[in-house]
Amino acid sequence: MELPSPATLAVAGTLVVVVPNQEGLLVCADRRTYDSERGDVDTNLKIGKLNKWAAVASTGHTTYVRQSDFSVEYDANDEAEKFVAANGFSPSAAYWNSLEAQIEADFTRYAGKHPGWKPPAAWNQILFQTSFSYLDGAQKPHVVLILFFFDGTMLRAAWSEQRLTSVLTFGNDAVRLELQHGKDPRFEDLRSQLRMKPFLTETVRADSVTPDDAKSFAVWLIRVTSEMTHLLENSTDHVGPTADCAMVSRTRGFYWFPVDAGKHPPQPKEPR
Repeated sequence: MELPSPATLAVAGTLVVVVPNQEGLLVCADRRTYDSERGDVDTNLKIGKLNKWAAVASTGHTTYVRQSDFSVEYDANDEAEKFVAANGFSPSAAYWNSLEAQIEADFTRYAGKHPGWKPPAAWNQILFQTSFSYLDGAQKPHVVLILFFFDGTMLRAAWSEQRLTSVLTFGNDAVRLELQHGKDPRFEDLRSQLRMKPFLTETVRADSVTPDDAKSFAVWLIRVTSEMTHLLENSTDHVGPTADCAMVSRTRGFYWFPVDAGKHPPQPKEPR
């Protein structure tokens, strides 16, 4: 019997922000997902713990659910966590090639359960992207990004190591690009904020960024992206105003970094 065609719970417009800092790598992501049935939902944790020294976060159309009950049939973070649980975490070109191939195989297998179904239209043919932020054995920070493409006929994945700058963003970065390179006068007040300017101009060094400063910038960028994106584009690539953050620390390893004073960080599932 043919399975029902799945509704897409699209984490489209998610903004993941990675900020190198004195302690390690801070990873923050908004909490909003969007699908055609429920609209915006601001309760989703998009960061996962891979092991003590590594975090995963995905953006784009990363999660696919049954239309009848919204049960998850495919989730990019879950697939990455399962791969690490089965194979360990030993970053190298061979390791990333293997994970890339596994992502292709897993998604193709999932799509094969739904004859005639095709994934949703993807901006720039990128269906989703999964980022891996980690510290190596020498405690040097790295960020690797796996892009999953769909051009209408073929599904494929490709990985690359990212150059670490003052801040990395994945997902809907239209507001960040406007703040960095644009001239829209409606954004001038934001561009001129002195505490944030060194991050936007990429003139701040990681060894001078405190964890709290890293969090302040990441959460600020997520909030202003949620508030200002509609001025630049009209799409369902929604970014929510609330965020979660995790630190991959040289001294403590992975831990949830408090976003709001007096509030406890999230208590998500541990990796498989």
